[in-house]
Amino acid sequence: MTDYVGREVALDRMRKACKAGTIASVLLLLAGLFHAGIAALIFTNVKLPDFVWSVLYVVVPTMSNTTLAFAECVTKAILFVLMGIIALLMFGKMSKTGDAFRTGQLKQMRFISILVILLGFLPTLVGNGFMIAEAIRKGGSPMAVMSFAVNGMCVIAGLLMFFVTRVLVAGGVVKDQGDLPAPAPAPVYDVPATTGAFEAQPSTTSNVYDLTKTMASEPTTSETTSTEL
Repeated sequence: MTDYVGREVALDRMRKACKAGTIASVLLLLAGLFHAGIAALIFTNVKLPDFVWSVLYVVVPTMSNTTLAFAECVTKAILFVLMGIIALLMFGKMSKTGDAFRTGQLKQMRFISILVILLGFLPTLVGNGFMIAEAIRKGGSPMAVMSFAVNGMCVIAGLLMFFVTRVLVAGGVVKDQGDLPAPAPAPVYDVPATTGAFEAQPSTTSNVYDLTKTMASEPTTSETTSTEL
């Protein structure tokens, strides 16, 4: 009875966690759309009130450099949208099946951890690529425009998630293989022993030799006739 109640409580908690994860996934999608909107504003250079630009400066510290800010916003928008979509699929499948250790969902979690790692350094890397290309086009020095702003927390959190999910994926594979039915044993046929039977039968060569000896010892018909005469 205790195991049954414990299992029901665990399933209920898992469903609640999946609902919370679904809400967080929607927030990730909204964050991606928000960064995409900022990139669109930078690209179109729309005239906005000063307080709006002040808020954007807080969200995107590199707003003073429009090229760098545009590249970072586009990259973050793509990463956030990918994380949101994959997380929605993962939590939806977990809530539907009631199994949080399916190999497919664990691989999705591992992919999310890789996206979190990329979120730590890929935006600034793409931004530097845009800056270097612009500097080369204008005839400037590429090294003078490079600016690295790596988010160490994202990298560390992503690495931790990656190693944890890697262990869980391996455990899920072991569990799936353990649930497979054992192969049926190969049929064993009883083969009668034939050694004794072969030993009991007379040899064919011996029979031919005995028949030849008997024929040689018996007189032929011509010899019998001459003797009687």
